[in-house]
Formats: sequence, C-alpha cells, structure tokens
Amino acid sequence: MYNDAFAREQTVRAAMTAADLPQSTVQDVRATIAAYEAVVKRYPASGYCDNALWQAAHLALDAFDTFGQAQDRDNGVRLLRRLASMYPTSKLARRVPIELARVGDEPGDPRVSVRDKSIATIRDIRRAVLPDAVRVTIELDSEVAFHEERLADPVRVFVDLPATKAAPALIDRTLRFEADADVVRQVRVGRHPNNTTRVVLEAAGVGSYSVYSAAWPKGDGRMAAQSADDLIAAWRAARRCASLRDANG
Repeated sequence: MYNDAFAREQTVRAAMTAADLPQSTVQDVRATIAAYEAVVKRYPASGYCDNALWQAAHLALDAFDTFGQAQDRDNGVRLLRRLASMYPTSKLARRVPIELARVGDEPGDPRVSVRDKSIATIRDIRRAVLPDAVRVTIELDSEVAFHEERLADPVRVFVDLPATKAAPALIDRTLRFEADADVVRQVRVGRHPNNTTRVVLEAAGVGSYSVYSAAWPKGDGRMAAQSADDLIAAWRAARRCASLRDANG
C-alpha cells in the first residue's frame, strides 16, 4: 500500500509542476494523501507509517503552496502533529517542530504560506583537506535550520536544509573530489519536498563528526558539521556555511 501511495505521489507532483495545471490535480493530491493515511489506519504498527504521514503532510503543505486553499495547510499541520503523537520515537518526529514553525504555530491561518517564507540559496560546496581533517563547506546566503543523520550501507551522512534551494550549477549534482585519496570524495545534492535540499556526503572512513551553528561578526553566520575543538579554524571565512569534518576518531 505504501509503495502504491508513493507512486501516486510522484504522478501528482509531476502534474503540480505542469505549465498547464489540470483542475483535477487538487482532488488527485488529496486522494493520494488519503492513500497514505489508509496505510496508517490499516497497519498502524508498520515501519512505513511514520514515512507515510511525513510524505502526506508535505504533499498537503505543497498543495497549499500551489493552490492556496487553507484546508490543505491545516491538513498538513494535522498530519505532522499526528506523526509526532503516534510515533514519538521516529527520527522524523524529531523534525516535526521545525516543519510546524515554518508554516506557523496554529492551523487555520491562511496568511501563512510556504512560498512566503524566505528561501535561502546554497551558493557553493567546497572540500578542503586539513592536516587532521577533511572539511566540506556548504555556503548559503542566509542561516537556516538543519537536520543531519548518519546512515549505513553505504556509509554516508546527509544534511537536510529546509527552506533552501541550490544554485543552478548545483541542482541535482554529484560533486566528485578525486585529487587526493582522503575521505569524503563524493557529495550529492538533491531536492526533497517542501523546499528542502538534501546534501549527502560519502562517509566511508570517517571516524566521527558533529554539527553546530555559530554566529559571526556583523550578522554573518555559520552552520557547520565539525568538531568543536576546531571552531577557530572554521572561523577563518566570515560567511554563512556548513561543514563536515573527519575527526579521525
């Protein structure tokens, strides 16, 4: 059921981006959201349920952004809260407060739109080999919230950056750094629902890492995944950015 709902979502999302938007699309979107909810209703203990609610919520919020009908925004908020309530231990549940903050605190307020939120641009992604580290810097034009997670098979770290878009040269790109044999030799940039950009870093051989957000003089800011003991080294460039460091540990 989940795979069927996911396939339907891909179809309706393609329709939502069409230049000549069919009038029936909003009904198709809501039917797809109902299909996701049917998964939760029928198999509430399934490992797919938190994903189903997450996908349904963002589809609803994107529908609100596209069609401007408050019921879709309210539905998206409801689904996010349901996810947090039903599956509090889910990794996705930890991201619910950030998503709710982006669309306003209370449902039913048609004045708040995802489109109205400021969208930061990812300007550049750079990799630097330091004496005891490899640092990948994601430069943005404004500071944003973020979520990071390490995954296995293959080993990788992803950083989700909500309310962002990649510069044209970075959209759906895979960046390869092959001038040396050190770690983090590949970085992928992908687009996710609700204006979220996911940056995936190859992490084979990476011992440990951490994520922090720090302020810069005169309002500049930095968001970085790097061990705190190298904070001063990270401060060499007064820009808004993100970094990943191998701590060799």
